[in-house]
Amino acid sequence: LKPLNTSNTNNSTLNTNPLNIFAIDLSSLSKFELNESNLTLQWRNITASSSDATENLPSAQEPLFINQGIALIYKLDDNNSIGIEVGQEHFLQQFTRKIGEQEYTYTQNPVLFWYGGFYKLSLPSLGYKNMIVPYTQVFAGGTTAGFIGRGQLGIQYNYDNFLKFYVAGEFSSLLYNVQNKINRTDKFGITYGLSLSY
Repeated sequence: LKPLNTSNTNNSTLNTNPLNIFAIDLSSLSKFELNESNLTLQWRNITASSSDATENLPSAQEPLFINQGIALIYKLDDNNSIGIEVGQEHFLQQFTRKIGEQEYTYTQNPVLFWYGGFYKLSLPSLGYKNMIVPYTQVFAGGTTAGFIGRGQLGIQYNYDNFLKFYVAGEFSSLLYNVQNKINRTDKFGITYGLSLSY
C-alpha cells in the first residue's frame, strides 16, 4: 500500500503565510479611525476686551479659572451642532445709582460666572479638504449679573477625527439691570482652544 502524502498539502498551506498567527487586519484599523463620535468636549481661552480704557481695573476676586470656557457639543450632522457651555470672565461695568437725591457713577470689573447654550454652523464645503473648516456660532445664556449673548466667526482645524483646534473672532454683550435701568457692556476679541471627541 502506498501511504497518502498529506504533508505536501499541509506544507503548501502553511508556507503561504508562515506568520499567519501574527497577521494584523489593517483594514479594521482604518475603519476605527473613521468612526467619529458625535460628542465633543471643548476648552477655550477668551482674550476679548471692551473699548473702555478702565478695563484694567482690578477685580475683587481673581480665580484660577478665568477668561476661559468649557463646552459639551453634540454634532447633529456635518454642518450643524448644538452645545452647552460654562465659564468665568471679566466684564467691565459702568452705571449710575441714585441714593436719595444724589446720583453716583460706579465702575467695576467683576469676574462673572456664565452659562448657556449655543448653535454652531460649520461649512466644510468652503474649507480645505475637510481639514480647515470655517464656522459661525451664536450663544445665549445668563450670568450672575444678567443676560449674555455671543457671536463667533472662526476657523476649525481638524487634526484628526478626535482632536480639533479653533480660533475665532468673538463679540459678546452683557445686559444687566441697576435700579430698573438696563446697562450694557460690549466686548470684542479673539478666542482659541481645542476639543476632544469621545
